[in-house]
Amino acid sequence: MLVLVADLHLRENTPAEQDFRAFLRRLSAGTDDVCFLGDIMELWIALPAFENDLQRDFLAWCRQELPRRKIYLLEGNHEFFVVRHHRDCFSAAAENCLQLGGNLFCHGDAILTGNGRGHLLFRWFSKCRLAHCLLEYLPCAHHLVARIQAVMQKRSLGYSRAFPAQAVEAWSKEQFAAGSKNVFLGHFHREYRRQRRNGQNLFCLPDWKKRQEIAVYDPADGTYRVLPWRSYAASKRGRTMGTDTDCASKTGN
Repeated sequence: MLVLVADLHLRENTPAEQDFRAFLRRLSAGTDDVCFLGDIMELWIALPAFENDLQRDFLAWCRQELPRRKIYLLEGNHEFFVVRHHRDCFSAAAENCLQLGGNLFCHGDAILTGNGRGHLLFRWFSKCRLAHCLLEYLPCAHHLVARIQAVMQKRSLGYSRAFPAQAVEAWSKEQFAAGSKNVFLGHFHREYRRQRRNGQNLFCLPDWKKRQEIAVYDPADGTYRVLPWRSYAASKRGRTMGTDTDCASKTGN
Protein backbone atom coordinates (compact mmCIF):
# COMPACT_ATOMS: atom_id res chain seq x y z
CA MET A 1 0.00 0.00 0.00
CA LEU A 2 1.02 3.59 -0.56
CA VAL A 3 -0.25 6.21 1.90
CA LEU A 4 -0.50 9.74 0.49
CA VAL A 5 -0.51 12.85 2.67
CA ALA A 6 -0.77 16.49 1.57
CA ASP A 7 -1.06 20.00 2.95
CA LEU A 8 -0.73 19.60 6.69
CA HIS A 9 0.80 23.08 7.25
CA LEU A 10 2.14 21.95 10.62
CA ARG A 11 3.32 24.30 13.33
CA GLU A 12 5.15 23.48 16.52
CA ASN A 13 3.31 23.19 19.83
CA THR A 14 -0.15 22.79 18.32
CA PRO A 15 -2.74 19.98 18.46
CA ALA A 16 -1.98 19.32 14.78
CA GLU A 17 1.64 18.55 15.67
CA GLN A 18 0.52 15.95 18.19
CA ASP A 19 -1.89 14.44 15.67
CA PHE A 20 0.92 14.15 13.14
CA ARG A 21 3.22 12.46 15.64
CA ALA A 22 0.41 9.99 16.42
CA PHE A 23 -0.03 9.34 12.70
CA LEU A 24 3.69 8.61 12.29
CA ARG A 25 3.49 6.13 15.17
CA ARG A 26 0.57 4.47 13.40
CA LEU A 27 2.59 4.22 10.19
CA SER A 28 5.47 2.72 12.14
CA ALA A 29 3.20 -0.09 13.29
CA GLY A 30 3.06 -1.46 9.74
CA THR A 31 5.10 -1.51 6.55
CA ASP A 32 3.10 0.68 4.16
CA ASP A 33 5.01 3.07 1.95
CA VAL A 34 4.22 6.78 2.24
CA CYS A 35 4.37 9.82 -0.02
CA PHE A 36 4.29 13.35 1.40
CA LEU A 37 2.94 15.62 -1.32
CA GLY A 38 4.16 18.95 -0.01
CA ASP A 39 3.29 21.73 2.44
CA ILE A 40 3.89 19.34 5.29
CA MET A 41 5.12 22.25 7.41
CA GLU A 42 3.70 25.76 7.53
CA LEU A 43 7.21 26.97 6.76
CA TRP A 44 10.29 24.80 6.36
CA ILE A 45 13.57 26.40 5.39
CA ALA A 46 16.10 23.58 5.45
CA LEU A 47 18.99 25.55 6.86
CA PRO A 48 20.36 24.97 10.39
CA ALA A 49 19.44 28.46 11.58
CA PHE A 50 15.78 28.00 10.60
CA GLU A 51 14.88 24.37 11.24
CA ASN A 52 12.90 23.54 14.37
CA ASP A 53 12.49 20.44 16.54
CA LEU A 54 9.40 19.23 14.70
CA GLN A 55 11.21 19.26 11.37
CA ARG A 56 14.28 17.58 12.82
CA ASP A 57 12.13 14.91 14.48
CA PHE A 58 10.35 14.25 11.18
CA LEU A 59 13.68 13.76 9.42
CA ALA A 60 14.82 11.42 12.21
CA TRP A 61 11.62 9.38 11.77
CA CYS A 62 12.30 9.11 8.03
CA ARG A 63 15.86 7.90 8.58
CA GLN A 64 14.66 5.34 11.10
CA GLU A 65 11.90 4.02 8.84
CA LEU A 66 13.75 3.92 5.51
CA PRO A 67 14.97 0.32 6.01
CA ARG A 68 11.33 -0.79 6.44
CA ARG A 69 9.42 1.22 3.84
CA LYS A 70 9.75 3.60 0.91
CA ILE A 71 9.30 7.27 1.81
CA TYR A 72 8.78 9.89 -0.87
CA LEU A 73 8.70 13.67 -0.54
CA LEU A 74 7.61 16.47 -2.85
CA GLU A 75 8.44 20.02 -1.87
CA GLY A 76 5.46 22.34 -1.73
CA ASN A 77 5.41 26.12 -1.85
CA HIS A 78 6.01 26.24 1.93
CA GLU A 79 9.19 24.12 1.88
CA PHE A 80 12.56 25.37 0.76
CA PHE A 81 15.83 23.48 0.15
CA VAL A 82 14.57 20.31 1.86
CA VAL A 83 15.43 18.12 -1.11
CA ARG A 84 18.78 19.87 -1.55
CA HIS A 85 19.90 19.21 2.02
CA HIS A 86 17.97 16.12 3.13
CA ARG A 87 17.61 13.93 0.06
CA ASP A 88 19.23 11.05 1.94
CA CYS A 89 16.24 10.93 4.31
CA PHE A 90 13.93 9.74 1.53
CA SER A 91 13.74 6.90 -0.95
CA ALA A 92 13.16 9.56 -3.61
CA ALA A 93 12.37 13.26 -3.43
CA ALA A 94 11.87 16.15 -5.84
CA GLU A 95 11.37 19.90 -5.80
CA ASN A 96 8.52 19.65 -8.30
CA CYS A 97 7.42 16.31 -9.78
CA LEU A 98 8.44 12.72 -9.10
CA GLN A 99 7.87 10.01 -11.70
CA LEU A 100 7.70 6.41 -10.42
CA GLY A 101 6.89 4.09 -13.26
CA GLY A 102 3.51 5.15 -14.61
CA ASN A 103 2.70 7.22 -11.52
CA LEU A 104 3.42 10.95 -11.37
CA PHE A 105 3.45 12.71 -7.99
CA CYS A 106 3.48 16.49 -7.76
CA HIS A 107 2.57 19.13 -5.20
CA GLY A 108 0.68 21.06 -7.89
CA ASP A 109 1.49 24.70 -7.15
CA ALA A 110 3.57 24.98 -10.33
CA ILE A 111 0.50 24.36 -12.50
CA LEU A 112 -0.27 27.64 -14.21
CA THR A 113 -3.66 28.85 -12.98
CA GLY A 114 -5.36 32.25 -13.03
CA ASN A 115 -2.85 34.13 -10.86
CA GLY A 116 -0.01 31.76 -11.55
CA ARG A 117 2.73 33.77 -13.27
CA GLY A 118 3.55 35.88 -10.22
CA HIS A 119 3.53 32.78 -8.05
CA LEU A 120 5.83 30.92 -10.44
CA LEU A 121 8.30 33.81 -10.41
CA PHE A 122 8.32 33.87 -6.59
CA ARG A 123 8.58 30.08 -6.51
CA TRP A 124 11.63 30.14 -8.77
CA PHE A 125 13.38 32.92 -6.85
CA SER A 126 12.64 31.55 -3.39
CA LYS A 127 14.20 28.18 -4.25
CA CYS A 128 17.19 29.42 -6.27
CA ARG A 129 20.85 29.57 -5.17
CA LEU A 130 20.74 33.34 -4.63
CA ALA A 131 17.88 33.02 -2.12
CA HIS A 132 19.75 30.16 -0.45
CA CYS A 133 22.85 32.35 -0.02
CA LEU A 134 20.85 35.33 1.23
CA LEU A 135 19.10 33.23 3.87
CA GLU A 136 22.32 31.57 4.93
CA TYR A 137 24.51 34.67 5.23
CA LEU A 138 22.34 37.79 5.39
CA PRO A 139 22.38 39.16 8.99
CA CYS A 140 18.71 40.18 8.84
CA ALA A 141 17.55 36.91 7.26
CA HIS A 142 15.24 35.98 10.14
CA HIS A 143 13.52 39.35 9.94
CA LEU A 144 13.13 38.98 6.18
CA VAL A 145 11.62 35.52 6.54
CA ALA A 146 9.17 36.77 9.18
CA ARG A 147 8.02 39.52 6.82
CA ILE A 148 7.60 37.10 3.91
CA GLN A 149 5.68 34.64 6.11
CA ALA A 150 3.33 37.40 7.26
CA VAL A 151 2.64 38.35 3.64
CA MET A 152 2.03 34.70 2.71
CA GLN A 153 -0.41 34.24 5.59
CA LYS A 154 -2.26 37.44 4.67
CA ARG A 155 -2.54 36.39 1.05
CA SER A 156 -3.74 32.91 2.02
CA LEU A 157 -6.68 34.41 3.92
CA GLY A 158 -7.99 35.91 0.71
CA TYR A 159 -6.99 32.99 -1.49
CA SER A 160 -9.90 31.41 -3.29
CA ARG A 161 -10.05 27.65 -2.92
CA ALA A 162 -12.23 27.29 -6.00
CA PHE A 163 -10.69 24.34 -7.80
CA PRO A 164 -9.17 25.33 -11.19
CA ALA A 165 -10.42 22.19 -12.91
CA GLN A 166 -9.79 23.39 -16.45
CA ALA A 167 -6.14 24.30 -15.84
CA VAL A 168 -5.43 21.15 -13.83
CA GLU A 169 -7.05 18.84 -16.37
CA ALA A 170 -5.22 20.52 -19.26
CA TRP A 171 -1.92 20.04 -17.43
CA SER A 172 -2.73 16.43 -16.54
CA LYS A 173 -3.54 15.62 -20.17
CA GLU A 174 -0.01 16.69 -21.07
CA GLN A 175 1.35 14.30 -18.45
CA PHE A 176 -0.84 11.47 -19.74
CA ALA A 177 0.37 12.14 -23.27
CA ALA A 178 3.94 11.86 -21.98
CA GLY A 179 3.22 8.38 -20.59
CA SER A 180 1.85 8.79 -17.07
CA LYS A 181 -1.03 6.51 -16.12
CA ASN A 182 -1.91 8.09 -12.76
CA VAL A 183 -1.34 11.65 -11.57
CA PHE A 184 -1.45 12.51 -7.84
CA LEU A 185 -1.60 16.15 -6.72
CA GLY A 186 -1.78 18.13 -3.50
CA HIS A 187 -1.85 21.93 -3.04
CA PHE A 188 -5.50 22.63 -3.91
CA HIS A 189 -6.97 21.52 -0.55
CA ARG A 190 -9.71 19.78 -2.45
CA GLU A 191 -10.48 16.18 -3.32
CA TYR A 192 -10.98 15.79 -7.04
CA ARG A 193 -10.93 12.70 -9.24
CA ARG A 194 -11.15 12.19 -12.96
CA GLN A 195 -10.96 8.84 -14.70
CA ARG A 196 -10.41 8.79 -18.44
CA ARG A 197 -11.81 6.07 -20.67
CA ASN A 198 -8.37 4.64 -21.37
CA GLY A 199 -7.78 4.07 -17.66
CA GLN A 200 -5.70 7.16 -16.94
CA ASN A 201 -6.53 8.82 -13.62
CA LEU A 202 -6.14 12.20 -12.01
CA PHE A 203 -6.28 12.31 -8.21
CA CYS A 204 -6.17 15.56 -6.24
CA LEU A 205 -5.84 14.91 -2.54
CA PRO A 206 -7.86 16.62 0.16
CA ASP A 207 -5.83 18.56 2.70
CA TRP A 208 -4.99 17.29 6.17
CA LYS A 209 -5.04 20.81 7.63
CA LYS A 210 -8.84 21.23 7.66
CA ARG A 211 -10.22 17.88 6.57
CA GLN A 212 -7.88 15.57 8.51
CA GLU A 213 -7.89 13.20 5.53
CA ILE A 214 -5.32 11.08 3.72
CA ALA A 215 -5.47 8.76 0.71
CA VAL A 216 -4.42 5.13 0.32
CA TYR A 217 -3.46 3.73 -3.07
CA ASP A 218 -2.92 0.03 -3.78
CA PRO A 219 -0.58 -0.37 -6.78
CA ALA A 220 -1.42 -4.08 -6.98
CA ASP A 221 -5.07 -3.58 -8.00
CA GLY A 222 -5.24 0.17 -8.59
CA THR A 223 -7.77 0.95 -5.87
CA TYR A 224 -7.72 4.40 -4.31
CA ARG A 225 -9.64 5.63 -1.31
CA VAL A 226 -9.76 8.73 0.87
CA LEU A 227 -10.32 8.41 4.60
CA PRO A 228 -9.77 10.31 7.87
CA TRP A 229 -6.25 9.69 9.13
CA ARG A 230 -7.64 8.35 12.41
CA SER A 231 -9.40 5.59 10.42
CA TYR A 232 -6.15 4.45 8.86
CA ALA A 233 -4.90 1.07 10.05
CA ALA A 234 -1.32 0.35 9.06
CA SER A 235 -0.91 -2.74 6.90
CA LYS A 236 1.34 -5.37 8.43
CA ARG A 237 2.13 -6.61 4.93
CA GLY A 238 2.53 -3.39 3.01
CA ARG A 239 3.42 -3.79 -0.67
CA THR A 240 6.58 -2.10 -1.86
CA MET A 241 6.07 0.71 -4.34
CA GLY A 242 8.34 -0.13 -7.24
CA THR A 243 9.12 1.74 -10.43
CA ASP A 244 6.78 -0.47 -12.48
CA THR A 245 3.58 0.26 -10.56
CA ASP A 246 1.49 1.73 -13.31
CA CYS A 247 -1.91 0.22 -12.55
CA ALA A 248 -4.90 2.44 -13.29
CA SER A 249 -7.24 3.23 -10.44
CA LYS A 250 -10.68 1.67 -10.46
CA THR A 251 -12.22 4.56 -8.59
CA GLY A 252 -13.11 8.01 -9.81
CA ASN A 253 -15.93 10.07 -11.20
